[in-house]
Amino acid sequence: MDLFDNISEPEDRPGVEYAWIRRLGSQVVFMKLPRGATCYGGRNKYGLLARNVSFLQSASVFCAASPATEAFLQYDVQELTRDWNPSWMQYKFIGIGEGALWGLTHLYHEMPFRKMLLINMPLTHELGKTVELLSGVDRNKLCFVYGDADPSYRYTPLLRRLYAEVITVKGADHSFRGMTGKFADLGRYL
Repeated sequence: MDLFDNISEPEDRPGVEYAWIRRLGSQVVFMKLPRGATCYGGRNKYGLLARNVSFLQSASVFCAASPATEAFLQYDVQELTRDWNPSWMQYKFIGIGEGALWGLTHLYHEMPFRKMLLINMPLTHELGKTVELLSGVDRNKLCFVYGDADPSYRYTPLLRRLYAEVITVKGADHSFRGMTGKFADLGRYL
């Protein structure tokens, strides 16, 4: 069985891939992947996460594997909202790696997300800018997940103290190498 109901690669945007799992209802989860990822990821980890989230949340899942630039962000939002009116939908967000930072930076105020799950969001570069960014968000909407072998893990005490819930996955590196099952189960924190 295929993990996604539909995958498209727009001809006018090489290297971009969008994938959907569609369910009836008013909930949609937007997954923004790290730079260079495909919607399946190594060992299907993104597809498995999307399938688990769809089941756990009874939600449609939209997965965007596209560069983290302003132009592609517009395409992502257009693709996400093409079939549904955002005013009556309930949106949640999962960002992975750079996709998490991109979502928090550019989508938090753009889309009416009820909850954002940010997995291994890079904090090692421009920590001051990240702290400033987090000071303007509703901490109840955020949940961070870090593997204790991720380079940004050392900053999680700051996140816990000032901003939001932080979940630690023991033994996980930035890519959750060798931990596909644990990675696919992260949707339970959404």
